[in-house]
Amino acid sequence: MPKLDVISELGFSVSEAIDVLKPFAVLLAEVLIYSVFVFAFYRFVAKRDIVPPGLNQYSNRFASSVLYFIQHFLSFPILSIGWCAAFVVILAILGQEQPVENTIMVSVVLVSTIRATSYVSEDLSKDLAKMLPFAVLALYLIDMSYKSLIVSWGVVKELPDRWELIVYYIIFIVILEFLLRILYCIVCALKPQAQ
Repeated sequence: MPKLDVISELGFSVSEAIDVLKPFAVLLAEVLIYSVFVFAFYRFVAKRDIVPPGLNQYSNRFASSVLYFIQHFLSFPILSIGWCAAFVVILAILGQEQPVENTIMVSVVLVSTIRATSYVSEDLSKDLAKMLPFAVLALYLIDMSYKSLIVSWGVVKELPDRWELIVYYIIFIVILEFLLRILYCIVCALKPQAQ
């Protein structure tokens, strides 16, 4: 026990170290988990091709294209709801005084903008998708109040009451994605093929 005696003589104690390091470890775990989530989230939402096109899978290119569109547009509404829900929670943490309708609208605008820019540049889309979540992390680290987290769950509880609004917005996102995909396919078809 001579090592512990030396530590005690210097004014350090194990119980004090645990008291100091416990909140540090909790904050480290929170920031780490959130950062990994944001990293996976923004890369997924910013990807232009959510369902990889398997056009070489079948000999009939038309049938393959139809199957691709069906896969893409069956999965896309479900993914859109998840993306918007994630942004609603993030925005609710930021805007404590905002009405739920505004929070939903801004999250849908963000998802729509990210999806639209993914057809222009996936790098731009990724930058947009990670900007807000990391800004929220920065604000949380500066303020570190749990009050905003309580407010965000209040917003989430109000979402089922706004289901009609959410349906309108999801229909909009799906139509936008469909139009962007068609425009992208037309542009790709008109580009001269590299020889």
